Amino acid sequence: MNASQDFEWYDHSATVDKQTAAQNQLAAATLENEACNFLIFVNAKIQTRAGEQQEGMKITLDELLPPTQNSQIVGAQALLHVLALATKGLLEVYQAGPFGEIEIAVVNH
Repeated sequence: MNASQDFEWYDHSATVDKQTAAQNQLAAATLENEACNFLIFVNAKIQTRAGEQQEGMKITLDELLPPTQNSQIVGAQALLHVLALATKGLLEVYQAGPFGEIEIAVVNH
């Protein structure tokens, strides 16, 4: 068998169609845009908190989005954004132990 014959046993359904690829790109772009908006939101909240309380340039997830005022879905989305932005090096995240407060700080570049 040559290289072209090796791949002939895959039919056309194994390829990703253009519509699916476009939907995936749109979803990725939307998630990226939401993460950018979330980073701006976090930075604004930290700036406001620092000005009011004269504390460091960090905030806890519960201070950012109080659980009594936000749904679990909002909290889960926020955590997803925090972890994604931390992975990209845009946020620093610290948690002392399991179920402890999650501290968030914006990385200055």
